[in-house]
Amino acid sequence: METIMRQVGMTLVLVLAQVCCAEITSDPRPLRALYEASNAAMRGQMSAAALETMEAVAEGKSAEVILAAARRGGLESHFGKEVPFIDYNVRTCAMEMIGRTGLPEAIDYLMAVTPEQVGADESHSIYPASKVALAKALLRREADVGRQISYLELQLTTARVGEVALWAKEELCNRGSVESMDLVEHFIKRLDPFPRGDEFVTFCRRRVEIIRSDPDRAMALGSCSPGGRASCG
Repeated sequence: METIMRQVGMTLVLVLAQVCCAEITSDPRPLRALYEASNAAMRGQMSAAALETMEAVAEGKSAEVILAAARRGGLESHFGKEVPFIDYNVRTCAMEMIGRTGLPEAIDYLMAVTPEQVGADESHSIYPASKVALAKALLRREADVGRQISYLELQLTTARVGEVALWAKEELCNRGSVESMDLVEHFIKRLDPFPRGDEFVTFCRRRVEIIRSDPDRAMALGSCSPGGRASCG
């Protein structure tokens, strides 16, 4: 029960991260700047320069290069040299914010990103983040719920980047996709054929059951948390 509750907490963090890139650093300025750039791109205000600025952050470019791109987009007040963008978590978030725009140019960029383009990355998180951001952007393009589920199942079973498959697994669990449970269970047990794998399968099934009983996903997941009206374990 305690293990499953910890997993609930981790999942709530993942859900929040999908919405807001989560709080990733003690300094809020980089995240605020990336939001401003992402919003500017979506509003069509110098979108090319705004995307270029986020790309420069994601690729770990120098502060001078980032600021020069930001100036071209009228974003220099948020991307000053004193704002730290070198942190791996910030760079990962930049990939997320690029995908958040949903712009064709953003999707083209994320499709083309390579590990070499990302450069030095001791965290091994930035390149995978680009492919997760791409998968999210493509999913948001699809309005039909059934096709969304089919897309997620495809990513679960064929994604070349493991983090994309893990994201798809979480999405299917959090969407209450009963029809996908056999695929999800096979995926989890293939990764972890030991008792802990069984715990993760149980955790997913509990979420599916609760979400099916409450269409409000946030409310349903909240009910799994300590003090909620239902239990995930």
